[in-house]
Amino acid sequence: MLTLSGKWVVWREEGLLPHVIIERLSPSTREDDLGPKKRIYEEKLRTPDYFCYDPDTKELLGWRRIGERYQPLAADGRGFLWCEELSLWIGEWQGTYLNIESTWLRFFTPDRTLVPTGIEA
Repeated sequence: MLTLSGKWVVWREEGLLPHVIIERLSPSTREDDLGPKKRIYEEKLRTPDYFCYDPDTKELLGWRRIGERYQPLAADGRGFLWCEELSLWIGEWQGTYLNIESTWLRFFTPDRTLVPTGIEA
C-alpha cells in the first residue's frame, strides 16, 4: 500500500518489503534515484525488480536482483522491459488516459496486450 505521499511504509505493511519499485526520474531526482536510492533498494531492501522512467527523455531503465547485485535488463524490440516479479512487461503506451493524451508508462501481458487500469476495465 502506498501512502498519499507515495511512500512505502514498512511498518504499515506488517514488515513486508516491496518486490517492485518504479521511480519517475526528473532532473532534480535522477542522480539520487540512480545512485544512493538504487543501492538502498539493492543492498538493504533487496528489492527484486527496480525500474526508472524519465518521461522527458522517454528513457526506461530496469534491473533485476540476481544473487546480491542488480543486473541491467535488456529491452525487447519495442523498448519494453520484463518485470519478473509481476510477470508483466513495462513499456510506453501512447494514448488518452484521464482525458489526457500523452505517452504513458504501462503494464502489458506476456503476449504484449495492454493491461487495463481499474478505470479502463
